[in-house]
Amino acid sequence: MRVYKEDEKGSLKFIGEDRMDPTPKGEKVRVALGNAFDLSGERTVKERTQVTKSSRQESIEIRIRNHKPERISVTVVENFWGDWKIIGKTPPVQKQDANKVEFEVAVPADGETVFEYQVLFRD
Repeated sequence: MRVYKEDEKGSLKFIGEDRMDPTPKGEKVRVALGNAFDLSGERTVKERTQVTKSSRQESIEIRIRNHKPERISVTVVENFWGDWKIIGKTPPVQKQDANKVEFEVAVPADGETVFEYQVLFRD
């Protein structure tokens, strides 16, 4: 699949391509168009607390910087293992499967967005 974007002059500009397996009608696909060099992100574990002998809690900060001249929407994907649960207030989050969640965040033009979330792990 090749993807083009119309520029300010009305011309089509190639922005990326990806290969995909055959997909049944009506199913969602995710296309990776390449690396965005004008975006950067950092993930920091701010605090790790042993709650009980068999559980711990982590506070995680996600920082995304946008150097583009327009506002963007970013999907932040986090993978966890074992028995876990997101707790507290977060940006919109969607649990994809037993090990993965996705956060949807808006990042302003030439700006940054920072959010924190907490996750409780049970052994």
